[in-house]
Amino acid sequence: MKVEILRKHRNELYDELDYELFLSLFVQNQPLLSSVILRPMDENGAVSHYAELAGLEQKLQPGKLDKILEQSSTLPPLEHLLTLVERGQLEQYHLFELGNFLNNDSILRSLEESCPLDPESSLDRDQLLLVLEEYTEKSFSTIRVNKEAKKTKTALTESDKELEEAVKEFEQQIFECTGLKMTYPWPKELALGKEQVTSINDCDLLTIEKRNDIWLIDYNITLDINRLQSKKNELSAHFDTLMQKQLKQLNGECSPLGHSFRNYYRKRVKRTWFYVLLGVKERKSLCLPEFTSGYGCHLKDSYLYGLKVRKEEKCIPLDLDIEKGATVLYGANMSGKTTVLKTLYFLLTLVQLGLPLPARKAVLHYPKQVALMLKSPGDVRTNSSTYGEELAFFAKQMEEGAYILSDELFLSTDPANGVILSKILIRSMAGADKLFLCTTHYPEILDIENITLFRMEDPDPLLLAKSGSNLQSLRNFMPYKLIPITDREQEKIRTNRAPLETALLFDLPRDIKEAIRKHLAGTTSS
Repeated sequence: MKVEILRKHRNELYDELDYELFLSLFVQNQPLLSSVILRPMDENGAVSHYAELAGLEQKLQPGKLDKILEQSSTLPPLEHLLTLVERGQLEQYHLFELGNFLNNDSILRSLEESCPLDPESSLDRDQLLLVLEEYTEKSFSTIRVNKEAKKTKTALTESDKELEEAVKEFEQQIFECTGLKMTYPWPKELALGKEQVTSINDCDLLTIEKRNDIWLIDYNITLDINRLQSKKNELSAHFDTLMQKQLKQLNGECSPLGHSFRNYYRKRVKRTWFYVLLGVKERKSLCLPEFTSGYGCHLKDSYLYGLKVRKEEKCIPLDLDIEKGATVLYGANMSGKTTVLKTLYFLLTLVQLGLPLPARKAVLHYPKQVALMLKSPGDVRTNSSTYGEELAFFAKQMEEGAYILSDELFLSTDPANGVILSKILIRSMAGADKLFLCTTHYPEILDIENITLFRMEDPDPLLLAKSGSNLQSLRNFMPYKLIPITDREQEKIRTNRAPLETALLFDLPRDIKEAIRKHLAGTTSS
């Protein structure tokens, strides 16, 4: 079973955010789902999808999901048979697959008592099984022999035995006459001596013909054997006609049920995918999103799955609570601001694909449009600059309800103009029916009214000191927590010297570290 995102919906973050690793959770032994290609849903489709999933989960009896998934894995795929059922064109070799599906599906349905699949079309499914049971043997692999066919089959068996005995006697006579053991398959090409050729020529039961340096030997069949062979062929043809008649009758009764069964099969495939989704949700403690009528996004204990796999218990989950308008995330480098944006982006795209989310809870409006702008070095191949790419990003048409995520807002130009542009853009977003989340270093942003301000919580200085100059250890001590910025804290943020203190943890040249210490001590001008 293969699960993948449609290639045109992948982007440069596909590998970095480990989408493939997350999708691998849903790769299971389910023959009905040979390939699942995920595409972004529209809002109505996604809301309906998650409502169905949640409804199914509520109806499932505790402890039944694993058994249901195990039984689901016994269902063979029938895509190639659906049209043949509808058209009444089933051959005998198709019946085993169809019967096997229906039989195993019946067992599955007994496990689904609390959440039956499409009771209306299941009646035709049950009737289809009854037809197969009536016309086939227990294994569904052969047509059941009726009275007339049974009589013909008995006569065919007796005729075959009679023919076999006659041929055996004929071969024994050949052996006594020539010393040749004439057993199937014949004719044969043999290299013979002169005496053997003479004895064969003298035997009326064989024919002999020279071909270059070898001899072609064959039966000279008697009229009695020919008669027995003709009788067997006639009985065999009659038996086949009777079996075809039975098959035609079976097809005649199956065909009216074909369209309904196709619908049932489609629903069974969809239900199987739902079971896979819920199985992974249960096993990995994921959640289904809840949709709000207004605009906002509220996440509890959310995380990047790939990051958690790598960091295990050191992965700190993210809590996020933002409403429509403009939200600014302020904080030092390496505090996790960019990871916040990437985590939110990852979860929003999973919602579009209809997957359960790596979070304890997610309440949000549906992400019809998700736009992410990360820091870019530009691209000399396309003659584009970082600043130009950022302007082009905000020139795009953003629809109502869009999630717009921007990292290091207008850090791509000089600070004076970057501050002006940032203020203009944030004020514009503050009153919009969109969810705009950006990160920034500009302290001037703190003065903008009617926006939501957060900062990344500062790490404990004592813990930072333990990290030494190891960058990975340093990151492990980051709290990765958003703190609302109050008026009281704004002056403290403006005079924040945490980045300078962090710089001292690294093995910088002595003169640089001394200058930093003097600055922190207030002995030099800022």
